Amino acid sequence: LYKILENMIYKHPEMYCQIFDKTEEEAKSNPKELKYSWDYILLRILTASSFKKGPEAKVSVLTSFNMEDVVEFIEVPDIDTEQGLIKYITENVINDNFHYNNQKPLWKLTVINRKNIIFYSDHIFFDGNSGINLFRELKDEFNELYKTGEIEKLLSKEKETEEKIMKSEIFSSVDAKHEILLPLDNFKICPYTPSNKDFWGIILSAFLPEFMKKLIKLFFAKVIFKFLKPNKFISNRACSNVFWKEDENKSRVWIDDIKFLNYSPEKVNKLVEICRRNGVKLTSLISTACAMGIAPYADNKDIRIGIPINGRKLVNPELLKNNLIKDPLKLFGVIIGEITPVFPSKVLNDSVDAVDEANGQEVELKNRTRVDWDIVRWFQNELNTNGDDSFGGIGMLDYINIQEFVQETLGKPKHVTLELSNVGVVQNSEDDPVKLNQIYFQQPNGVNGGYHGCNVISTDIGGMNISLCTIAGYKKEFETFYKIFDATLERVIALG
Repeated sequence: LYKILENMIYKHPEMYCQIFDKTEEEAKSNPKELKYSWDYILLRILTASSFKKGPEAKVSVLTSFNMEDVVEFIEVPDIDTEQGLIKYITENVINDNFHYNNQKPLWKLTVINRKNIIFYSDHIFFDGNSGINLFRELKDEFNELYKTGEIEKLLSKEKETEEKIMKSEIFSSVDAKHEILLPLDNFKICPYTPSNKDFWGIILSAFLPEFMKKLIKLFFAKVIFKFLKPNKFISNRACSNVFWKEDENKSRVWIDDIKFLNYSPEKVNKLVEICRRNGVKLTSLISTACAMGIAPYADNKDIRIGIPINGRKLVNPELLKNNLIKDPLKLFGVIIGEITPVFPSKVLNDSVDAVDEANGQEVELKNRTRVDWDIVRWFQNELNTNGDDSFGGIGMLDYINIQEFVQETLGKPKHVTLELSNVGVVQNSEDDPVKLNQIYFQQPNGVNGGYHGCNVISTDIGGMNISLCTIAGYKKEFETFYKIFDATLERVIALG
């Protein structure tokens, strides 16, 4: 593990960086650490000297650190059960923050019971795709050691004590050839021209007074949507009246409940086949199932779902300074855009058959799990139309005051009702000595994230693992959401 991490750290500068709001020398002499969310530190970086509470926060490269700073071996009872895993994640990982202003990197790898690995990282340097890329590389590096015979040489050496290994130093590459990709910096390697819609939307949003914005929304709601009725998804929108609870807006954003769902490779193959037959991708079906689970308590308000879009496919390899990574798809960093399609919950509720109250909740649940494929196809079209355009706004960063934008955004009502991240699948080769069996993905909802979260990751051996989560104050709604979501996908599989 030490040898593998040494190889990986040299290639990925995100693995040997820190955030300081003082010089490295000052941090050593006065080791008081910052402990904030990544949103807050990002704000500090962007606002620089205009930030009233202190000096500019900046990225600094660590010349070296100890193995024990980033790796720990622990024993945890019941970790092999779902409840044991959830308990460990909620109590020890997901609601924790990394410390800044110290000599430790902003990631950690925990080996539990010598067979489970948890990698967790700060969002300032790592997005969800960085996580799955790390596990792919971890697996490949392990297998390279086996196939080259290097692992036999390592194991045949005189056994060193674990204490000695953990105290040993890992030295980073500080030749300044690598590029550190901070959030909102990805436009440097993803040059993208904003579409007319993005351009005028941002211009109007930036310069129009608030009452004019409300008039325009009212005009669309009362005139365009009601009389022209472009389609049932647009004409039934609540027009910016998005589901959220005002009294919960300022509550803590910690994850309060998690449910894990596993769908075997056979079930996943069936879902993919059914989706393909209906002209959609699996992410669109999962998104629709999420909206169906929220609709019963959304009070006919809009359901906005945030979908992060992996920007690595748009990276221009010629602009990469990191010449150790030839394939942009394998990059670590924060290289994402986002689209936020809106589900009018009225359309979802109208698609539910009328239910006699005397029939009870079972009939209600059954009626709420029938998928309207027209709705899924509409959502797929939203993804197709707006996916690449999610980077269009990045082309506007040279024309707006990004500091003011971030300051205005933080602390406002939740950005979306739910955030859905599907980071892909890890494939194993038949001749791999080391294989990845099961893998889970979980993220905090963040200051401006969603009320609920849906995180999807898969392996070809263990199938698809979906983590559903919620913040405090939504326990009752979350139970409804979870039951309808799972029953919807199982019904699709059963009906074929």
